[in-house]
Amino acid sequence: MTDENIRGLLEKKEVGDLFKSHEKQLKQVYQWYVGSVHHAIGVPYKLDELVFKAFMLFAAEFAIHPTLLNIKEVQAIFRSITNHKPIEDRKPITMSFVEFEEALLRIAIKAGNICNELYTHKSKNKGQKGDQEYEDMMKEYQDGREEENRDEDEDGEEYERIDEATMHTVEGLFFYLDLPKERQAVFDKLNELRGSVVPFTEKKRSKLLFRVLS
Repeated sequence: MTDENIRGLLEKKEVGDLFKSHEKQLKQVYQWYVGSVHHAIGVPYKLDELVFKAFMLFAAEFAIHPTLLNIKEVQAIFRSITNHKPIEDRKPITMSFVEFEEALLRIAIKAGNICNELYTHKSKNKGQKGDQEYEDMMKEYQDGREEENRDEDEDGEEYERIDEATMHTVEGLFFYLDLPKERQAVFDKLNELRGSVVPFTEKKRSKLLFRVLS
């Protein structure tokens, strides 16, 4: 029933119109991450959709993880959307652009509390991303998330606040993503983000080196 509720929300006119108003930027972001993963020479397929690794890279570079959601929740979103797809000829499971929009909606629902607060911060308080109120809100949210994330048994599949999600929840997420309207500005932002995240494999190497030197 959860999947039906989520897709029903996505089909609401006001939510659909909101995604439509951001479609140009979102397609640019989507295509950027589709092209971010290099595949081995000689593979018998060409990928023009988003693979799991690229989706996780998007989530890391835009600080969806760990700021809004934990890694299990992000992984579960990809899984929930694509688990009906069969594996054919060793081709990786992929996410279409429409499914990427659904993934964004799922992120907004899971991070509903902070997304709703961000919407209020932007629309009613005329706040900006990065101002003091914004920083205080994000710190309080992250502190609360750290308490929740101590439960190691969570699998990331729950959508407890789905009934509270509205178009304003999604607007809060778009405010957080902070995508410029101009194509070149989006490109510049994506390039800037590309150098801002240490790859997961590099983090593992660093931790291993730290243990060896300790």
